[in-house]
Order: sequence, then structure tokens, then C-alpha cells
Amino acid sequence: MSEQISMANENADISPQLWGDTAIDTVKQQAATELNFSALPPAKAEMWRNFSIAQLRDKNLAPAVPALVSDPSFLDKAWLQQALVLEFSNGHLVTDVENLPISEDFGCQIVTISAEDMGNFITTNKVKSAASLLALNVSQTQCGVCIEISSAMQAPIVILHSHSQLEALITPTIQVKVAANGKAELTEVFVGGADSLAVPAISFEINENAQVDYTRWHQHESNAAQLGVLSASVYSGANFLANCVTTSGKNIRLDAEVNIVGEQAHAELNGLSLVEDGQQTGLYYRVNHLCPNATSNQTVRVVANNKAKHIYDGYIYVAHGADGTDARQSSKALLLTKRAQALANPRLEILTDDVSCAHGATIGFLDEDALFYLQSRGIPKSQAQALLVQGFTTEALNSICSTELKAEINAYIQQHYKA
Repeated sequence: MSEQISMANENADISPQLWGDTAIDTVKQQAATELNFSALPPAKAEMWRNFSIAQLRDKNLAPAVPALVSDPSFLDKAWLQQALVLEFSNGHLVTDVENLPISEDFGCQIVTISAEDMGNFITTNKVKSAASLLALNVSQTQCGVCIEISSAMQAPIVILHSHSQLEALITPTIQVKVAANGKAELTEVFVGGADSLAVPAISFEINENAQVDYTRWHQHESNAAQLGVLSASVYSGANFLANCVTTSGKNIRLDAEVNIVGEQAHAELNGLSLVEDGQQTGLYYRVNHLCPNATSNQTVRVVANNKAKHIYDGYIYVAHGADGTDARQSSKALLLTKRAQALANPRLEILTDDVSCAHGATIGFLDEDALFYLQSRGIPKSQAQALLVQGFTTEALNSICSTELKAEINAYIQQHYKA
């Protein structure tokens, strides 16, 4: 195991973290070669111009090691009581999978990722805007897990990522395979992360008529950094609903790319970012319509305060012959001060005629008339502002499957903006 990994762009010696498995180590060597002596994307790359990672390039990070300590206060939350919980500590799976209450009819099994599946992260599942991040993840990951869902799950799955190691590179790799007619509700929660860099990767294979409801919640410490990558392949009649909620963290970005490869399939990429002073968040979404008669939506809502910055880059690609496509984007940003920034770049690339595609982006401030009205009814200004923010974010939260999780996020929003 190497001592440290340099994030510098020049002359970086990036050796893979080998497992001692010949097939997997071959993939990891290939991924390290693709990095081409650069651990992070170059600053001048088109998809990285507006999202600054200059501070991360100065870091020398150690390979992460598990802390083996759970957070009992987190595990007591109401929405976790009926869930199957998998705990990752600094990128390592620390849950004893063999002792999980999974019977034969439970609907899933958890196994070590195969060399083929790991290789797919840098080939067929490659995310165009974050190819180097996937190569970094695969070359450095010390834990690869495959969640295989064979039928309708009897309980939701919650993956808790706890980051406690200082100056570490944290790179969990997760593959989710859902069989035809399978159904799953999966939530990833990220906590901690002070002075470390997390580069997690997750990939979904959603087969015919399957359904996946996925929520990702970033609850990092205020100075944490995460550059996450998500990919998905959605087959005929399948439904993939993804939500990304960011409520804290210094530099938090998600690059997500979905390939719709079957007719009557549907995909949604939604996002809600609450960004505070000195923080930066980014959602880089791409949906590729590669076959006829499929639909997709992207809905993003942002609340930016003080000197906060958010970037939304949404891309819809409709291939030749993908007639009957219906694809839409909606991005709205609410600025609480004049110093906050929100950048929106919705894009369409359409190579066929018979489609219905639309995109829209708005950026504005709190409605002063509505704020005055609430105050005139005796509601304090801080509470009135919290109510308006909560109303603004409702649309982005409506698609979250878990009522209890949605209520917790709403409670956080109300409390945060009343403070």
C-alpha cells in the first residue's frame, strides 16, 4: 500500500491499491494507466471550468482505513428502523454481511464486486464529465460491493458512509443490479469528511420493468470535499428515480449519467442544494436517450446564501432514431443575498425529429411582497423566510419515496433557515 497519493496535476505517481486478485488487479492497473499522471481533472477541462478544485490539487492524501465505529445517534433515526443498513467507514464496508437478516425470499444479496463489473466503471459505464474520477476510484478503491436485487425488496436499503479519517482519499465502489421486475428503495447518506476527499462511485443496472427509488443525502462537515460519480443503464419499461440532496460540505459535486436503452423506460435526476457562505456545490447531469419512446425529467432547486456558489449543468442527448422521446429540464435557484452565485447551463442535443424536449432555468431572490405579508401577520422575519424557502424546496423533495426521510429533510430546512 502506497504511503500517500498526490493530487497534483504534474508528475503524479499514482500506483493502484492492489487486492491480490489477478483479474481485479489487472482492471485497477488499467485504471491507473488511464489517469495519465493526473489524479484530478485538469482545470481547463470544459466541464470543470466553473467548479474550482484548486485547493484539492495541493493535497497529499493517505489511503483510507476503517474506523469500525458506528454513530448510534444516527442509527436511531425513525426512517432507519425498518431498513437494511450497510455501514461504510472511510470507504470500507464494516457491516458483517453474513449476519444480516437476509432470508432467501428477502429479494437481495450482497457480494464482492467482480472484475467485469469493476471494469465496466471505466468502459461501458463511463461518465463523460468525470472519466478521470472513475479511473481514480477504480485504481484506489479498497472495497467494491455488488448489491444484487432479484425481486421486490421487502425493506429499503440504507448505505451509511461515515468519513472520519483526516487527509484521506476515500473511494468506495458500489454496483447495484436489479433483475427484471425487481423493485428497490435505496438511500445513501454521507456524514463527516473533515479535510478528506471522497470520490465514491455507484452504478445501476436496471433491467426490464424494474423500479429503483434512489436518494443521496450529503450531510458532510462544513469543510468536507466530495466528487461523486453515478451511472445508470435503464432497460425497457424500467423506472429510475434519483434524488440528490446536499445540506452541507465545502466542495460537493455529483456527476451523473443515465443511459436509457429500452422503450417505455423513464428516468429522473432531481436535486436540492442548500449552499452556505464559502461553499460550492455542483450537479452535472446527463441523460442519453438511445432508443425510441422513453421519457426523462431533470428537476433541480437551489438555495444559495452569502458567498455561496452552485453550478447546474444539465444535458439531454437524443440519438438518431430515438423517436417519441419526451425529455425535460427545470432548474430554479433562490439567492438569499446578492453575493450568492448560481450558474445554470441546460443543454439539448437532438439528432432526430419526432421528439418533445424542453428546458428552462430561472434565478431570483425571495419575494419581498410575500415576506412582508407573512411579517404583517405577526410571523417573525426569520420564520417567514424559512417558510418561503421550505415552499420553494417542496417540489424537489416530492419525489423522495420515504415519507420519514422527507420529513427529516424538511425539518432540517425549517430549522436551518430560522436560525
